[in-house]
Amino acid sequence: MEATNTKNPEQQIFAIDWAHKEDKFLVYNGQKITKKLPTPTNTMTWITENIPTKMVKNALQAGTTIQRCSSNIIAKMRQEQNIEKTDENDVKLIYQLFTDNPKAFRKFTGDPPLKTYYALFKEMQQSRVRTGNRLYANENDNAKKVFEGLENQEALLNKICQEELEKYPIYTKFLNETKGIGVAMAAGLIAFTAGINRFDTISKLWAYFGYHVIDGKAPKKKAGEMANWHQQARSLCYVISVMFIQHRTPKYRQIYDEEKTKQIKNGLKKGHADMRARRKMVKAFLQDYWLAYRKLEGLPITKPYHENVENHPVYAGQSQHPDETQNKVANQ
Repeated sequence: MEATNTKNPEQQIFAIDWAHKEDKFLVYNGQKITKKLPTPTNTMTWITENIPTKMVKNALQAGTTIQRCSSNIIAKMRQEQNIEKTDENDVKLIYQLFTDNPKAFRKFTGDPPLKTYYALFKEMQQSRVRTGNRLYANENDNAKKVFEGLENQEALLNKICQEELEKYPIYTKFLNETKGIGVAMAAGLIAFTAGINRFDTISKLWAYFGYHVIDGKAPKKKAGEMANWHQQARSLCYVISVMFIQHRTPKYRQIYDEEKTKQIKNGLKKGHADMRARRKMVKAFLQDYWLAYRKLEGLPITKPYHENVENHPVYAGQSQHPDETQNKVANQ
């Protein structure tokens, strides 16, 4: 979504830089920097990189417009202008970016339930696993009750998340029918995508999930540099690859097996062949997801390309191993 028109004389603009580790923030109105959030009103716009929902909840309720930009853009501006990374500099850069290019911002209306549920899923699963490991060495009736309580809470969250997912056709008509995609993974995919209208080409979706190509190679995160993809979304895709392999998901497991065999025959070691095969499999899935999602939303479909090869049998949505259950939505 486009940013609010900054030419509105009644609209007050406040840039906010929030430091996650220190849990502090600075506010800049174009003239001075303060450490106090302004009292929110419906004639205000708060602009920021990333800010927790708890800090903007009251502002949203008061009708304040919240606009967010990518941290990568601010980092690039800092590098181009040879500016030191400080809270004071960053809050001024946010203000500068909004003044020069308001389209770099997207309107924020609060975290959707699925994003919250997915985060809770990860936290609960990690807690359950850690607790189980600790209790294993000292197993008794009380320990079992604690562990069962955690399992019950996780099951309850699964039920709540399932009910929310039922509101999304991409879940009921595609993800739910894809073997290996559980409730938590479906919630993560939809939450991270945040609307398929953001991605008018499959290449943009691949890039967002970190499955693009730079100089002919898969991108790697470098020390001291921010990744230009969503790291959590990329991690989720790796988990999906694990599930597809374990569950022998029709179509995708076949893509993996054939690509791995091909890479090994070409002289690649098993570990490298495995990663290349996983990557090809996940890219095929993401494209099917993109095609199905956009068709269900009534959005236009652009012709997919992969490595400049037109009508590739996998990436054109015409799998060499078609499976009716997997493809019936994409072919509607």
